[in-house]
Amino acid sequence: MDELLKYLGLFALATPVAYGLIKYFSKSIFETYLTKSIETHKSNLERINISHEIQYASLHKERAIVIRELYDKLFNYKMAVIHFFNVELAAGHEEADLKSRITSWSNIVPDFSSYFHRNRLYLSKDLCSIIDNLNNELDKINKDTQSFLQSFKLVDKQIQAIKSKDKGFTDLRDNVNGFLEKDIEKITNDLEKEFRKILGVE
Repeated sequence: MDELLKYLGLFALATPVAYGLIKYFSKSIFETYLTKSIETHKSNLERINISHEIQYASLHKERAIVIRELYDKLFNYKMAVIHFFNVELAAGHEEADLKSRITSWSNIVPDFSSYFHRNRLYLSKDLCSIIDNLNNELDKINKDTQSFLQSFKLVDKQIQAIKSKDKGFTDLRDNVNGFLEKDIEKITNDLEKEFRKILGVE
């Protein structure tokens, strides 16, 4: 009987100790598992973050390229218009010079417009709206210039009107120059600001 009581006493004493040991080891195993899970999760987040940073940097670079190209095409457009209205036709080669200017202008128009529309996703809504308005104004200039030239049946008459500063030509030129100075310069400045912002030099 004494042995039985002693055994029961030891069992009663051992049970809390065993429970305590089990609780301690369970807690330790759980904490180790939790620490490893957190580290794995952190590692995955860092990997995702690096991936996003690479993608963002790539898009940033593409946007810079689009703005630079658009700026270049707008500059070419502006120079073609300025050359047409503000530079005297080459003496002795007026017809060839006029034809060259018209061809150059005609090629630049779709080049600028199509490039802008293909890449407008890279530009802010405000800038897209401004360039849309610019395109409308440029389209009007193109049509007005064509109408002026088509009002003369012969190329010689076109050349004569341009060289003699026909009122129709000078009115058109003055309107175009005012537009170039005001609107195109503003958009050019906006593109410059956007590009410098990307480069971090503003």
